[in-house]
Amino acid sequence: GVPMLYIFLMWKELLPWSEINLPILPWTHLISTVSPWVGSTIYHLFMNHRAGEHCYKSLLHLDMFGIWITQSFGALTTVYASVSCLSVSWIWRTIGIYCVVSLICLYK
Repeated sequence: GVPMLYIFLMWKELLPWSEINLPILPWTHLISTVSPWVGSTIYHLFMNHRAGEHCYKSLLHLDMFGIWITQSFGALTTVYASVSCLSVSWIWRTIGIYCVVSLICLYK
């Protein structure tokens, strides 16, 4: 919980908000940073329940979903930085393809 608390308290200082041209990127990065901590904290706090296997699997899926968010959308800033020298249409195509592939991986 300490890393999660730190991120929630210091979110304005963690990123150069004024230097980023695409306003969704810092928010995506912030959500990607905190999501595995939230999912893992909830999972580990409640994994010793007596509600049955279905509840346990739901908690485990929540933990894995937080990790998926980090792995998929945490890299979105890197993808954007890699193609930022291209035209706007190519930037959006690349980001769109990356997001679609990430969603397909979640489905699988």
